[in-house]
Amino acid sequence: IFSDLEAVVLRPLPYRQPDRLALVLVYNRALKYATYLSYPDFLDWRQSARSFESLAAFSPQGLDLSHPGRPEHLNGQRVSAGFFRTLGAALAFGRGFSPEEDHPGGAPAAVISNRLWRIRFAANPSALSRTLTLNGVDYTIVGVLGPEFRFGDPPADVYIPLGRRSALENGDRTDHDVACIARLQPGVTVGQAQAELTAL
Repeated sequence: IFSDLEAVVLRPLPYRQPDRLALVLVYNRALKYATYLSYPDFLDWRQSARSFESLAAFSPQGLDLSHPGRPEHLNGQRVSAGFFRTLGAALAFGRGFSPEEDHPGGAPAAVISNRLWRIRFAANPSALSRTLTLNGVDYTIVGVLGPEFRFGDPPADVYIPLGRRSALENGDRTDHDVACIARLQPGVTVGQAQAELTAL
């Protein structure tokens, strides 16, 4: 029991200043519950909100890996550029996604978990610049996460740019399919940030 409690409650999150992080959702007044937001709303907030050092969006997606090695269904996350920086999470090596990769037509890039790196690439640093075939698309590995990194339940093994979806998907304000995580500016409270986002 203690090991479960330690892992879930007592062990600090493996991010820089985790007390400055906030999950941002939209409150549906008619249905009286919080929900994800649309990708255009996220872009508006990221451009206009001043309460945050940065905002990042994420959306879970299952991904079918067909190369290298045997086929496998993986837990994946589509994330915006700046996702790992917003969390304050260090990669073991490589980098996160560039803004140029995070839009329709951007180069297919991937960041992989430490587990996938060890299992599929024998923990070889040459995994950077190798390709993964995910849902029939070849993605170039640009980063590998550290062994302590954890995000989501179950945790993802591969991260790909959220903005690479089609322009039609990215432009739909009725599709509330992305969650948003934000890092508060120093000295800004959650209440102040919430008031700003409500006004926006």
